[in-house]
Amino acid sequence: YLLNGRRSSAPRQDLLSAAAAGVLSLVLLYPYSAQVSELRQKPVLVTDNFHYNLAIGNNLYSQGTYSNHAELLGKELGINFHGPEGTEYLLEYMREHPEHAVGMFAKKTALWFIGAAGPRHTTNYCAHPLSPMLAYYRIGLFLLGLYGVFLLPRLLRFHLLFIGIVASGVYIAFFADYRFTLAVIPHYALACAMGLIKLFADDLPAPSENDGDRAA
Repeated sequence: YLLNGRRSSAPRQDLLSAAAAGVLSLVLLYPYSAQVSELRQKPVLVTDNFHYNLAIGNNLYSQGTYSNHAELLGKELGINFHGPEGTEYLLEYMREHPEHAVGMFAKKTALWFIGAAGPRHTTNYCAHPLSPMLAYYRIGLFLLGLYGVFLLPRLLRFHLLFIGIVASGVYIAFFADYRFTLAVIPHYALACAMGLIKLFADDLPAPSENDGDRAA
């Protein structure tokens, strides 16, 4: 429904479909949530790593991706970044130093779209830099996807961009990581496909105002 931009002639049916999707999501999450809640001894829907994940991508030593700098800073300052104490410290610091918040947002945005690194599991779990070839590949995919998304029909283009921006913004608020980029791979796949078709095929029809009703 979101992708094709069409409205059903039966609003009640749309409401029931949305409610069914929500109930199904809760049913699928319940086994995991129950197990995690039992381990944490408190209600947890998916994860309770909000405070530490925020610290990973916003602390004074942060590189914008996954690293152990938050742990190092916590030891230096005597602050536990796994709890609200660390979050309060970070928010207060960013209020007093807005240039840090702006700089980190810009760095994480660049990492998110052109090459968030992956961790080295065999050592200290710090970010592993991308090879030049892989970096150019990631940048190429981003440019191809950006080109492709503007070839999509108007309504499909709007929904694809809206969902992609919201999903990206939520993750960028924390830190850029190769695992998080999996959330927007469907958007990249569709956009890159349109870009490839346009580059290597001459018979791609031009989008029209009515194409949104037929999209997807």
